[in-house]
Amino acid sequence: MPYSVFFSGGIAYHQGSLSEQSHGCIHLSRSAAKEFFAALDRGDAVQVVS
Repeated sequence: MPYSVFFSGGIAYHQGSLSEQSHGCIHLSRSAAKEFFAALDRGDAVQVVS
């Protein structure tokens, strides 16, 4: 899973298909996943809002 950022145990956001349902993670486009991945350092807080 390219550009994976785990924020709650085994739950992450990462590059993935935007047209197929996820198995629990949050799929992002390649460009968005790459940008978020590059902006974070290990230990940074991540907030996911739905």
